[in-house]
Amino acid sequence: MNKICDIELFLNKNKDPKYRTFITKLIPNCAYEILGVRIPKLRQFAKYLYKNNLFSNFINSPYHKYLEEFFLHRMILENFNDYNLLLKYLKDLLPYLNNWALTDGFKNNIIENHLDDFSHYIDENLNNKNPYIVRFMINMVMVYYINTDDLDKYLRKINSIKTTEYYLKMSISWFIVTAFSKRYVVTYNYFKSNKICDDDIKKMVKRKCLDSYLLTKEQKREICNILSI
Repeated sequence: MNKICDIELFLNKNKDPKYRTFITKLIPNCAYEILGVRIPKLRQFAKYLYKNNLFSNFINSPYHKYLEEFFLHRMILENFNDYNLLLKYLKDLLPYLNNWALTDGFKNNIIENHLDDFSHYIDENLNNKNPYIVRFMINMVMVYYINTDDLDKYLRKINSIKTTEYYLKMSISWFIVTAFSKRYVVTYNYFKSNKICDDDIKKMVKRKCLDSYLLTKEQKREICNILSI
């Protein structure tokens, strides 16, 4: 079962043409072939592979043919309990995550025990030339650092990112809105003195803030005022 061909067999047995059509529309211009295997089945299989130590050949070859192989690869890493190994395999995998779906939703609780070290890894990659690596790092900030003293630093760093990539702009806007909703005072004080220079991101932030159920009407009014929108 630890051979790549066996994993491919599992994926082909569990593909769903209707779900494939749905996913293909969500991820336009995906560089990898999409089979349409549903996420719960992938997650269950990833746990099986990890529990039975049947994944080494698979994750040591970070390039895959199918989108679902990348999901599976990432889900296997979510089960790792060795931080150094996790970081090694993340570094190998990230260059191949070239769409928004593959960069979102990753979480491994072992990182919470190594926040100082992992923050250095994030800082090294927030200006990476690959926009999807940057998006992954922003997602990691939202998962692990939004409620820490590092929020001020990441407000500054992420707000300074310059990009023409739509999906990276979307990620930056989500980060800003999440910061407002979870750490309103800190985020408000930052943007009271600092502007969002990108008009697209500014519009995204406004729309998401106004749609948010986590912000009060007064907070939404204040946000629009300080962002000059």
